[in-house]
Amino acid sequence: MATDLAGDRELSASARRLVGRDSVITDLVGAAQTSKPPLTLVTGDTGIGRTAVLDEVRRRLDADGVRVLAVRVDEDDRRTPYGVLYQLLAELGGSAVRPDALASVRGLVAKLSLDADTRTPPEVAFQLATAICNAVRGHAPVVVVLDDAQYLDESTAALLEPMVRRLGLMRCSLIMGVRGGDVVGANKIDTATRQAALRNLRRDGLLKQVLLRPLTRAQSAALIRQEFSARPAGDLLDWLHGSSRGNPAALTAALEACRGAQLLRVVDRHVYRRPATELPALPESHPLVNAVRRIGSAAWPVARAMAILAPLGEHAPRLAAEELEIDEASVRAALSELLAHRVLVRTGKGWRFRLPVVRAVLHSCLGPYERRQLSARAAQAVWDGEVVVNDRTYLPDLLAEAGRLVDPARSADELLAAAVEVMFTDGRHAIRWLRAVVDRVDTPEQRAVMQMAHASACAIHLRMREAVASARPVLEHLTEHLTPDMVQELQIVYVAALGYCGKAAELTRIVDREADLLSGDSPQETVARGYALALLGRWSDAYALIREQRARWSHADPVTANFGTLLEIGAGVVAGKTEHLFDFRARSDRPPEPSQSDQRQFETLRLEIDMLLLLGENHQVEELMSAQNVAIEQLHGPAQFLIHFARGDWPKAMEIARRSIAEGVFSANPASTVVMYHGAVDILGGTGWLGRARTLAESARGVHLNHLLDFTEACIHRGLGEDAEADAMLEQALTRAERSGQLLGTEELLVELTVRDVTQGRAESAARHLARLREMADELRSGRAEIACLQAQYHVHGDVGAAREAVRLARARAQPYEMAKLFTRLALSGADTQKLLTEAYELFGAMDALLWRAKLRQFMRAAHVPVPGRSQTTAENERLLAILVTEGMTNRQLAMIFGTSEKTIEGRLTRLFARIGYRSRVELAAAILTGEYPAEPSPPKVQSRARSRHSA
Repeated sequence: MATDLAGDRELSASARRLVGRDSVITDLVGAAQTSKPPLTLVTGDTGIGRTAVLDEVRRRLDADGVRVLAVRVDEDDRRTPYGVLYQLLAELGGSAVRPDALASVRGLVAKLSLDADTRTPPEVAFQLATAICNAVRGHAPVVVVLDDAQYLDESTAALLEPMVRRLGLMRCSLIMGVRGGDVVGANKIDTATRQAALRNLRRDGLLKQVLLRPLTRAQSAALIRQEFSARPAGDLLDWLHGSSRGNPAALTAALEACRGAQLLRVVDRHVYRRPATELPALPESHPLVNAVRRIGSAAWPVARAMAILAPLGEHAPRLAAEELEIDEASVRAALSELLAHRVLVRTGKGWRFRLPVVRAVLHSCLGPYERRQLSARAAQAVWDGEVVVNDRTYLPDLLAEAGRLVDPARSADELLAAAVEVMFTDGRHAIRWLRAVVDRVDTPEQRAVMQMAHASACAIHLRMREAVASARPVLEHLTEHLTPDMVQELQIVYVAALGYCGKAAELTRIVDREADLLSGDSPQETVARGYALALLGRWSDAYALIREQRARWSHADPVTANFGTLLEIGAGVVAGKTEHLFDFRARSDRPPEPSQSDQRQFETLRLEIDMLLLLGENHQVEELMSAQNVAIEQLHGPAQFLIHFARGDWPKAMEIARRSIAEGVFSANPASTVVMYHGAVDILGGTGWLGRARTLAESARGVHLNHLLDFTEACIHRGLGEDAEADAMLEQALTRAERSGQLLGTEELLVELTVRDVTQGRAESAARHLARLREMADELRSGRAEIACLQAQYHVHGDVGAAREAVRLARARAQPYEMAKLFTRLALSGADTQKLLTEAYELFGAMDALLWRAKLRQFMRAAHVPVPGRSQTTAENERLLAILVTEGMTNRQLAMIFGTSEKTIEGRLTRLFARIGYRSRVELAAAILTGEYPAEPSPPKVQSRARSRHSA
């Protein structure tokens, strides 16, 4: 479900709809067809999309049958008198109505072009313009499109005013694309005359200037959606829009660079940025870079130097002059050129790059020594007090770049201090700065400690391949320079990183003691092997190992004892042994509130929360978080998901799930990740996105808790009326759970099997499931297991008291989805049908569970229970139908879901397409993706409702 976006796809400008330019293009086409005004200047910065806009204008005019003469002016054309005019006449010549007149004009142009050093006198310009208009008259209407008209030769430019004054009378018009800030006739010869001509035309209403502005944030989002067929996450949009400042070429180039570096991932039709990454540089051949080169040989080196020195403000010119070995006046002259061409903009007494992506590529254009030298000079200026910079990342970045050209000891100390400060908040910088420290230390002792710190930072920010690369050499050669607790921490980082990277073979070698990276037969090695077993999905073996060796690791160093305890609790919960968790919770020697400075203590608290969430004990989690003063944002992504999921806040839960998957979520207990997937599949299925649900479930399969994913797929089959497939998947799920010893989450599975067996008359099988549920309720000691047991007891024995107790417990737990499913099951079996069906219907509505609501409406009508809200029902059915059509459901499947005939479905689809204006399923799917058709409105939150109902 998480798809890396590789860099092997060419972006097609011709296939791309021009985002944010529709109204501009429509206006340009209208003005061209009416010749009002006869001259339109389309201006904007480099990369703003002038050429794309003019191409689209030309295409639409061609489609309307308008004759278009189009020329892309080249920089070399400015040196050829009348060169552009001659190209236009050649374009026209193939179908000339008056070939003799056209030949006469060509001869006149050829004669005039021989006198290259003479400016065109006004009277000659007037005569030539008249002759050209007479030759063109028979072809009207004609639209001339000149792109990059800033490169017009002076001779052709001199004809603009006299020609434009005649074009409007002939139903002809001229559209010229001009780079912002440039003058038509850019040789700087007679610039005043050119500007005067444009002012005259503007004054007389014969010229209109259209400025193409940068894309808004919403337009940048639309462009990203168009490129990836996925919605961008908010932080990704902010990052790309901010880096490109809405410049379409810069934004598209940034997307391509990110694609090539595999920094973006698509999850469930949403696109995210990998964590702790920076924007890759554009290719040095990119037009935005070439535009800087064209400014001149003096501006180019200054622009590159400013990529490093710009934050130094008014001191930057002096330092640039020193490093470039030129005088400061020349640097300031180059800066003026860069300002004039809008590469730089002023910020008080300093400068900044208008487009951050341009700064990044200019930085990469510096040679390695140039970068080090400039960084060292800037860092020394800051150290010496010559310059004060407010950006706290600037000096450490300079020191990291400068290498040993600055004082190694001082720079290492400052880099380490800076990295420690942002270790948990800014992974990109922390990792880079710690890597620089590693490169500066001299002794094996220092290298071992610093490389361990670097590996830990990489692991914290999910840069796991780098964590492996950094941890391995220390474990191979430098462990004697670390204390036992440090060795244990590094072993856990290494093992966890291997698991994250899918290195099952290496984990197996560790388990089998074939890898010589772990230190002998020690308590630390035992705990690391236990974690490797868990990461391989061998939870029962991990639990057995850690229990067998408890006497050794529990009396080792505090770090080893802590990791052993966490593994014992986590493996126990997955294997259905919860006594270690609840014994730990009952301990009297626990600190009242974990110190944020003690990361191990805080990780222990987070694992405790994770385990309670896996058991469905959300009320205990809420109490624990309140008592320990823990915010939900401090938890791992899967834990955040499970809390919002239990509260019934499905949109928030899904956003967390997608982001966690995109970032390559990893927590101390990977079972939490699979349970998050399981819940996310429930959400997608319940809201009608059945295809997306199946895709997500399949992507989650691995070695952990596959029975949960089987169960969710069985529910999807059941929803589609595929009962045989659903039954087979349920049996497979139970077999998987029993064989793997991974019993976590089997309560719901056993309830579903019990209901099925009762319905099909399999009394003995139903009784066996009930007996197993009773055992699980005693073993797990969780409210969810107790409710499951009570449900089964009602279904098997008709125990109304058990049903009522299950309802009471569910209300006390106040988890909307749990309540809604329970109430539905009980009501369909005859327990307080009207009340429970009505309440389940309300709960599903608050979660926007369209598919569940549609199913319940069928049940309610069959049971003669009133369905509230006729207009709301109609709107929900339409939204669900649109979603299911987008998911590729056939009419037969749609009929099964809606409980009606295929003919009725055909009628509904006809009415749907007629009302919303889309002509096909493909158009509807595209509209839902872009948000034009609102398939996913934000539903109201239900936490307060659930709790108020419980209070009542």
